[in-house]
Amino acid sequence: CTGHKDSVTEVAFNHNNQFIATGDMAGMIQVWSVKEKKLIWCFEGDDMEWLAWHPMANVLICGCQSGDIYIWQIPSGNCKVLPSPDNISCTCGKVLSSGKQLVVGYASGQVRLWDIKDSNTLWINNDNETVNNLDINMDSSLLVTAPSAQVIKITDGKTVGKVMLESETEIETALVNIELGVIVTGSLSGQ
Repeated sequence: CTGHKDSVTEVAFNHNNQFIATGDMAGMIQVWSVKEKKLIWCFEGDDMEWLAWHPMANVLICGCQSGDIYIWQIPSGNCKVLPSPDNISCTCGKVLSSGKQLVVGYASGQVRLWDIKDSNTLWINNDNETVNNLDINMDSSLLVTAPSAQVIKITDGKTVGKVMLESETEIETALVNIELGVIVTGSLSGQ
């Protein structure tokens, strides 16, 4: 994949490995056909924070520093925008297992659950100081945020706990695995 103007920070295969998306810090996003090894779609826009494919469709989702979230049908490029709540950077996001909702975190600490089809916010959680990473479990019932380590119920957006060692003040990343019954976190201290 060539043609990027800045550091490529995101790469992802779509749900059936037909396409690969690449995104750089300057906001250039490219989608390549894996089979044909050629560029099929390109977009240049706002500085990108994260990039993810929908788990069941050829839909690409991007969160930006402006706080806007772009949702494209690929390869047509049809687009909808989930607008920024306050021009605060949208730092991370995940599509829920149903494929109908998107949970995102903002630099302001806000976590929102969006209905993708209707472009509506279903709930807002403001229990974090900032959010730069989040993960959801397989059945989309819980999410955990970093750096505050808040555990949030996805059904209503309520904080139900915190997962952090007593010696830590924040975490860098978190991963949820309900099958194993664990939430794994990583911190700068090496814990």
